[in-house]
Amino acid sequence: MGIDEAKQLISDGAQLFKEGNLDGAVEKLKAALEEDPASAQAHSYLGAVYARKGEMPLSVEQFQAAVDIDPDSASHTFNLGQAMETSGNKMRAQALYEKALALDPKYARAQQRLEALTGKPVAAPAPSAPSRPVPAPPAPAPAQVVPPAAARTVSAPAGPPAAPWENQPARPLAGPPPAAGSSQGYSAPPPPMPVAKSGQVSLLEHKVQSGARWFYWVVGLSLINTVIALANMSIHFALGLGVTSIFDAILSAAAEHGAMGKAAIICVPVNLAILGVYGALGYCASKRMQWAFIVGLVLYSLDTALIVLSLFAGSMMFIGLIIHVVALVAIAGGIKASGQLKQVEQQMQMQARAQAYQQNQAPRPPLK
Repeated sequence: MGIDEAKQLISDGAQLFKEGNLDGAVEKLKAALEEDPASAQAHSYLGAVYARKGEMPLSVEQFQAAVDIDPDSASHTFNLGQAMETSGNKMRAQALYEKALALDPKYARAQQRLEALTGKPVAAPAPSAPSRPVPAPPAPAPAQVVPPAAARTVSAPAGPPAAPWENQPARPLAGPPPAAGSSQGYSAPPPPMPVAKSGQVSLLEHKVQSGARWFYWVVGLSLINTVIALANMSIHFALGLGVTSIFDAILSAAAEHGAMGKAAIICVPVNLAILGVYGALGYCASKRMQWAFIVGLVLYSLDTALIVLSLFAGSMMFIGLIIHVVALVAIAGGIKASGQLKQVEQQMQMQARAQAYQQNQAPRPPLK
């Protein structure tokens, strides 16, 4: 009952796939594999469904399983090649297309994809010997004469339904497009796959830039604090760095003793170097370089610890610590957003490849 049940589940899964119910098709095909794990047909259908969903690693896995079970199938080999090409492994795809043509020299779709990859005409190779021995067909049984009175018309047994791809007209390799109303020509491309919403990308991009801007605020206000110290004024911005505030305090103390010039020779270049590092981190962070956020978070955390020590010493206001914590939260948000943005963009690229794969031509595992 297992194999018969598997065939029915495969048929149901194929119908759901044709109707666009991909999740339902996955459930049916997985159930079919539970009944018959050695069904290359079920693996190949499942690979096609995953390809339509844009889940190419799973698609490659299922097509590979189909090829492992039935290595002499040109269509399974071709489907695996298309999945490899969509995943970006063009060298592997080319080798699989060549193998599909070796198994079936008349496989036009494999020849078409191979020519598209190589950019030159490809001659169909001579058929290769199958990897498994093919038993000789049995001798035909002697014909039986049926009396006219007993003769009756017997309808051919209904086989399993054709795969969704088999119902589509074949795509010619070359030549003008078919005339309107013709039954031969290009197959209609499947519906486009959903891609990540642009609003999600915009939101993540905003979080990345918001985190990066904190570096610029820190640099700008710390620089203003240094200028104020050089002018021997008592104003101080709480967002400034704690480490540069130390050198600003040295400048203020030197001004009271008339040694501003000597102190400025040391303190100003040091402050500018520190601010240059933070400015470079802000620039790299604005370019979505996650490492810049991480380095900046570590440095600013150390500076926050310095602010805490200054609070105990009574040389820093509590508002400075609060602003440092807010800045740390924003920078940490930039780290998370930059990582998520990278994942979303990779997903969009994979879905775009899968969509191009679908629009080119859908895989078609044969039903046996």
